[in-house]
Amino acid sequence: MTHAVAITPYAPLGAALQNALPHVSLEIRRDAPRATGALQRSPRVVLIDADVRQRDLGALREWQQAQKEEAHLLVIHHRSSPGGLPPRKLVEGIEHLPVTDLATLRLRVSHLLGAPVEVASPRSFRIVRREVQDEQVAWALVRAGAEHGLTSTELDVLATAIEIACRRTAAEALGVSPHTHRKHVESLQRKCERSIEQVALDVWRDAFRSRDAA
Repeated sequence: MTHAVAITPYAPLGAALQNALPHVSLEIRRDAPRATGALQRSPRVVLIDADVRQRDLGALREWQQAQKEEAHLLVIHHRSSPGGLPPRKLVEGIEHLPVTDLATLRLRVSHLLGAPVEVASPRSFRIVRREVQDEQVAWALVRAGAEHGLTSTELDVLATAIEIACRRTAAEALGVSPHTHRKHVESLQRKCERSIEQVALDVWRDAFRSRDAA
């Protein structure tokens, strides 16, 4: 069976990719060296986070050249400035895919695999423990988390803040104490250098800006 392998150091991005490609067997690996087992199964498409190290990309390129069937390597740019230049010079022959929404990724990978394009069902966009109904809000959360280096728990807190304004109620929804929730909020606010309410609003704006662009 054809399948794709996502090699990414950022776990929520991997979860978003699984949501985007429900019809594809997608394996998530933390980084290229740990993906050896998945690569031995000769995947057709390998999705690579833009922050993977240069030496890992070189090794992946060598693996691609050794394949009997055509294999595709896609470097995914999921930061807030899609379409910008890669952070470093990448290996020739690897495709760059600026992703402004999950639909872009789904269409490209489905085309490469020759697989039918399937739209994920509502409320299937899980951001760690929280589910987000809107696809573009989910992707905006992924981008915000990557941009500010949020942990998985902090991303859950942010996803909850988008839906629930009351912090005590948000803590109950996450199943944590108000004290624990406050600690996560404070950490998130330090990283983002603004209130969690403002960050949540920025995520909404990012999502609707992507929708308008489409």
